Order: sequence, then structure tokens, then C-alpha cells
Amino acid sequence: MPDLLTSGPDLTPDEAADLGTKDLAPEIPTGATDGKAGPDLASELGAALDSTASCISTIIANGYQAGSAPACSDCRDNSTPLVSNCKAMIDCLAANGPELTNCLNSTNSDMVAEACVTALTKAAGCPAGYY
Repeated sequence: MPDLLTSGPDLTPDEAADLGTKDLAPEIPTGATDGKAGPDLASELGAALDSTASCISTIIANGYQAGSAPACSDCRDNSTPLVSNCKAMIDCLAANGPELTNCLNSTNSDMVAEACVTALTKAAGCPAGYY
């Protein structure tokens, strides 16, 4: 195995001495042009959670409806109304975040109610995990 100190390109003693004073670590971008630290991940996460909470809050504030999606009041399995299941799942999402499957199970809802909630959360612009 070659000696790393003596192999490789030929360097003059001055060049070798200069190498020892150089910072060879890669420069880590800060995400800002002013030299300050990049974006604060905790703030970004908080903003994402706020927007998520906002999309669910908007559905609730609009009477459990959003955009062109059928409202919870229109959620049914054939002739069986699923209004309470739909509202319970939306309330569960508001309280627990993107836990669609857990909310489906904890509210004893079925796949039809889940489809209603999925349509509402997509129409409200909620991120993945809510549908």
C-alpha cells in the first residue's frame, strides 16, 4: 500500500505546507444569501402543521363541507346516512392530525365514510395523510 504522505502528485514543500492550512471540508449552503443560517426546520414543520390544521378547521367551519365535494350531510351508503361518521372522522383528524386509518377505526366508520372524508380533505387542499 502506498504511503499517502509521499505518493500522489508531486508537491513542492511550500505547496504541501499550504495544503495543511486549507479548509478542505465542503462548504455547506445556508439557504440564504445573507450568510445567516438556512430555514428553521421547526418553523417549517410548524407552518405545515398550521396549514393542515387550517384545512380541517376550514371544513368544520364551513359546515363539514369543502369545494365541490359532497358535504358530510350528503354522505350515505345507499340509503343509510353516514353524516355522524363523516363528522366524527373530520373531528378526529382535527384532534389527531393525519391519522385517517386510525380515525376510520376509532369512529367505527366504514369505507364509504372514508371516501366522503377523502373527497372533503382533497377538496380543502389538505396534504397527503388526510386522504
